[in-house]
Amino acid sequence: MIGVLWKAGCTVVEERSWTVRQRECIDYAGPHLLVTGPPGTGKTLVLLKRALRLRQTAPDARVLVVTYNKTLAQYAGDQLRLNGADDRVTVTHFHRWAYRWVAKTLGRPPQVIAEADRLAVVRRLVDAARPTGGNAPAVLSRPLDWWRDEVDWMKGNALVTWEQYLQAERSGRGQGLHAAARQLVWQVFAGYQEALDRGGLVDFRDFALVLLRAWTPTPDSARVTHLLIDEAQDLRPADLRVLMPLARESTTVVADRSQKIYSSSFAWRDLGFEVRGGGRAKRLTKSYRTTREVARLAASLRQRDPLVRQGDPDFVEHGTLVEEEAPDREGPLPVVIATRDAQHETLVVLRLLSHLLQEPLTVPTSSAPLTLTLTIGILARTWETLGRLEPALRARQFAPMFLRDEGAAASPGVKLVTFHAAKGLEFDAVLVVGLSEGLFPPPLGPLLVADEGELEADVLSIERRLLYVAMTRTRGALYLLHGQRPSRFLAELDPTCFRRTAPELSGSDDHS
Repeated sequence: MIGVLWKAGCTVVEERSWTVRQRECIDYAGPHLLVTGPPGTGKTLVLLKRALRLRQTAPDARVLVVTYNKTLAQYAGDQLRLNGADDRVTVTHFHRWAYRWVAKTLGRPPQVIAEADRLAVVRRLVDAARPTGGNAPAVLSRPLDWWRDEVDWMKGNALVTWEQYLQAERSGRGQGLHAAARQLVWQVFAGYQEALDRGGLVDFRDFALVLLRAWTPTPDSARVTHLLIDEAQDLRPADLRVLMPLARESTTVVADRSQKIYSSSFAWRDLGFEVRGGGRAKRLTKSYRTTREVARLAASLRQRDPLVRQGDPDFVEHGTLVEEEAPDREGPLPVVIATRDAQHETLVVLRLLSHLLQEPLTVPTSSAPLTLTLTIGILARTWETLGRLEPALRARQFAPMFLRDEGAAASPGVKLVTFHAAKGLEFDAVLVVGLSEGLFPPPLGPLLVADEGELEADVLSIERRLLYVAMTRTRGALYLLHGQRPSRFLAELDPTCFRRTAPELSGSDDHS
């Protein structure tokens, strides 16, 4: 596979290293291409190489590459510029792109409601819906996060009328919300929208809805020659419905349902993206990022995922299920490390970093080997967990970089990034911290009534998939750190695929 190696701000590209399947994706000439595959199979690099190739199809060809988050957009843009992309290749994430076009449509920049104010409005409306006497319906006891996510899910699926919401299948949100409960939810949703309208405000999920209403048809000024979408499984159906009509000649979509971390469900054909007839679905099958050991451990976790459906075109090519291939590379067995408390976890992280950075990484190329400093990712469920580590890392001169809104993910050094923001990224070594009950998964709120119990399984499926994403970011070493109450997901891992002892911590009081 092609590798992008960083040295003094430049890239070295082994052009001869593309596999046959990857080249088929890069050179495909049809109107619709769906590229799927497990983590590390080179999907993002294939998409970027294809973007460069499509730019060369005509002198005036315009290429738009859309990702689902800022971090991945930054990484993709860096790679394209370093490999010769000009200003007719645009890289952005969906909400940045949509903000620009909403501003043009409205004739002014949209005023986005602050998250704290948004939650306050929803809380007030939920409280107002409670009856003055007697027992409140179970749905009104749901945690505030659930209500926020339900509003996002409704807007993301363009459920803007009561009839649409009543009839909608709740794939990924639980199936047990009966009509009376939905009526209460709709009451809160309608009140929330009225509050936004009174204040002249929108939220981020409104961007797609504004454009869907205004763009009939899509304006010529917004269209491009070629559209490429990365990590499409985490964009909402409304977002994709806005994007799909943009392409004049070809649309390329990269997606992997096994890494899906947001609640939404759709069929590609419903979005006007046909990969069974005039299009093509191509599945990459071998991970070139990680090792056999990490792949086996991650696979043992993914086996518990009920939402990965092997009948989807994401897993099928020419009507046949495509099996994954084991990585060629071998590496160290992943390590699960128990820590006593947050302070002890920080000490273990410092010790592991010292061990990993003792020697530089030597990467072979077709000419002389390049000696590079490691990229080490420290991953957690929340930015708050990572923020607790930062002072100690800086005190020890590790100079950590947060990959929140910007930052070079592929440059050497220690990177702090959440599970969500790590999508599409990779590191030489990964430390996953905060894998303790209460931190991961976070509290799920009050117990659900029996006929709505499916919701908890759906939420846990997404959390499990987040850990799968985090584990598969590494090209080599993987460490999973937990406290005295290990995350329930660690019990799902095959115990033959990891070790509990870390020789790199031997002789240190840092290891319990």
